[in-house]
Amino acid sequence: MRLIVQAGIAIILRLFKTQDVIKNGKNRKDDTLMRHTKMLAAIMAVLMLAAAMPAAGVSAATQVVAQSSADWTSDTTSDLTVQPGKSYQFKFTASDPDAIRVWTGTPGVFNITKTVTEPNAVYYKITAIGTPGAAAGVYVSYQNGSGTKLCVATVAGGSSAVTQPSTGWISDTTSDLTVQSGKSYQFKFTASDPNAIKVWMGTPGVFNITKTATETNAVYYKITAIGTPGAATGVYVSYQNGSGTKLCVATVAGSTSGTTSQTPNVDTTGMTQYQKDAIKAGLTLGAWNHAFEQEVFELVNQERAKAGLPALVWARSLTDTAQTRAKELETLFSHTRPDGTQSSWENIAMGAGGGWFENAATGEVDWHIANGTPSHVMDSWMNSPGHRANILDPNAKAIAIGCYVGEDGGVYWVQNFTNNAEDMVDPLTSNPLLGK
Repeated sequence: MRLIVQAGIAIILRLFKTQDVIKNGKNRKDDTLMRHTKMLAAIMAVLMLAAAMPAAGVSAATQVVAQSSADWTSDTTSDLTVQPGKSYQFKFTASDPDAIRVWTGTPGVFNITKTVTEPNAVYYKITAIGTPGAAAGVYVSYQNGSGTKLCVATVAGGSSAVTQPSTGWISDTTSDLTVQSGKSYQFKFTASDPNAIKVWMGTPGVFNITKTATETNAVYYKITAIGTPGAATGVYVSYQNGSGTKLCVATVAGSTSGTTSQTPNVDTTGMTQYQKDAIKAGLTLGAWNHAFEQEVFELVNQERAKAGLPALVWARSLTDTAQTRAKELETLFSHTRPDGTQSSWENIAMGAGGGWFENAATGEVDWHIANGTPSHVMDSWMNSPGHRANILDPNAKAIAIGCYVGEDGGVYWVQNFTNNAEDMVDPLTSNPLLGK
């Protein structure tokens, strides 16, 4: 670009001198001056066009977005509209695609899911679940940097086409509440289809939220205070993919002037960063998380239903094995057990290191352990051909799941599969360890 401009300037100067010579000479002709004047105008136009062009290797679309174009690019930067129930997929290119985080600014309008990761790219899919006409900004961050608004996504149709049902579910809590730092509060939601209840927080980093149990006509969600004392957030609920309803406001007890730490009231002196991250995520070191196990069980059967496969029952015969295996993985993360024997027909995974991650169900951003929540570990397994094959194996009849939070701050997962006929006698349809 610099050479083009320099060359153009040199030509322009030479033309000016030539015109002076022609003008002052005895043989000056008007048509010669006119030709040079037209040539000068053409060169000026070319230089202006060249100056407006982006640098080599940078697309115009990349320059539209006010992010560091050297870090990541998106294949989409324009606003878009998605039909209700339909999806749109973004591709983000970066040297470290796992460091790309994507979320929507308004809850209850789009679900967002990471679908595929490649060596230099990651794909995110948004699905329209909100009221027609509802819109949400799509935000992106890279390597835990600040978020950049990429575009606005709108659910196709007019805002009057669909209304949020006023009935269909009830909550045992509708008033605002305050929770002590590090402590939890549990909501009960009653509905004919409890699995269609979705709950999320409007402001990230204030409360962690976990589905703890599901009954025939009810579902339980637990919120744990992890934010700065005095911080508050709305609690939102949607039913059967309807738009979100603000249920109440939850506040972390205390005032903002008391402390600036977001870590619950646990002494983390001398702990490793992984241990501190696990504590900040509301997890208990050296303990099993049976609620997480139950949620993975439900997600497995959702994936099997999508594939037209029958649901698995909970493997009573492998419950103790799954608990033991999950804890063993802290000692030796392998399909070979610490005693040297080989495990069979299982999926394993490990999560460690905290950060801000998008919630696949809501598009909101929460602080938790990488690969350390049910939705994240299921995404990892479903994007791995071998693990996916186990989950969708038509010969599988039952499954037991173990989730152990290690003393080292890691989250260790195991799925044990079986076709043992005994597990089909008086079958279990939920984790028998819930509440223990």
